[in-house]
Amino acid sequence: PPSAAFACACCSTTGAPPGEQELGQLAAHPNIEVRLFNPLALRWSLSLALLLDFERGNRRMHNKALIVDNQALIVGGRNIGDEYFERRAELEFGDLDVLALGPVVRQASDGFDSYWNSDALMPVAPVASGSAPPAEPLRALWRAVHETGFEAALQAGTLRFERGPTLALQDRPDKVLAAEAEQQDHLGHRIARVMGEAKQELLLVSPYFVPGRGGVEQLRELRQRGVRVCIVTNSLAATDVPAVHAGYARYRRELLSLGVELYEIRPDGKPLRAAGHGKPRVGSSRLSLHAKVLVVDRRSAFIGSMNIDPRSLRLNTENGVVMQSTRLAEELSRGVEQVLVQQAYRVSLDGQALRWQGREGEPAHHSEPGASLWLRLQAGFFSLLPLEPLL
Repeated sequence: PPSAAFACACCSTTGAPPGEQELGQLAAHPNIEVRLFNPLALRWSLSLALLLDFERGNRRMHNKALIVDNQALIVGGRNIGDEYFERRAELEFGDLDVLALGPVVRQASDGFDSYWNSDALMPVAPVASGSAPPAEPLRALWRAVHETGFEAALQAGTLRFERGPTLALQDRPDKVLAAEAEQQDHLGHRIARVMGEAKQELLLVSPYFVPGRGGVEQLRELRQRGVRVCIVTNSLAATDVPAVHAGYARYRRELLSLGVELYEIRPDGKPLRAAGHGKPRVGSSRLSLHAKVLVVDRRSAFIGSMNIDPRSLRLNTENGVVMQSTRLAEELSRGVEQVLVQQAYRVSLDGQALRWQGREGEPAHHSEPGASLWLRLQAGFFSLLPLEPLL
């Protein structure tokens, strides 16, 4: 392949980080460099290292960006893993990305360089590759990409791009090394300002949504000004992190009482990007929303890595792009709202109780729909713990 450089987060407290052998095999390729961001000291036991240095180890790079020759940028919520590319039977993340060209690519590239040259990075030592990766899975993945028609449209020049001012945003890499009081103008503050500019409508898609008191008060102010606020997040049955759902659940009644519209993605739905397009999912894999989108007044949109939760605000580094395009914002809004009709539960108040309404003709639910007893017990347990600053 052409030369490639990867900066990887290795201190994630959720999910499974890549193994030393895998990273070393990548780094052994003459055209590939790999560096680890904010690595833990005891690489042979990440759990022990996290216990010994929890404050630093709990902070991670959450950015996602793919930059090619400083000419093209893909940014969004998608990680590089089987479950993000319909390659894992038991779980599939529904995500959303944007392909951007023009000056915004250089902005994102400069942001990558600031991470690549950060003091928080450590190069990965190459190791012998052993054997080449099996060819058949790669061929199957390539066939799946080819069947989408995206490659042909890109080569034929028939993809429809929207023009408009676009800005690449990212946290400074030293955010993970600084105390919260020392963090200057991080991405969360900038996104809060974008939200505050809404005059008619705010559409917010966040798989992990824990607004906190500050977020609730900002949404209260928007509702008092007559702004329609629509929030889309995961249901308990769809989430892959029950602790985060427990943090979100404590705010549902208050948000609904403000007139906020709440939708929760159902686990048997289709990815947001796939509504009305492509082949249906195969097997019984559970869908979990993973896209992070914010649309203001159907004229501007943010797509990136940032959730609306304390972790993204204070602990992680995040990135994304803000686009000023009425056509693109309108298309995003219409696409999400079309999906909500078939792929989400509308949550409302029934007196003081919660009510989940699914597809037309389906009976309403009065408890977490589709969630097993075990999931409900987990969420109930986590709701008793003071975990919100870590969510």
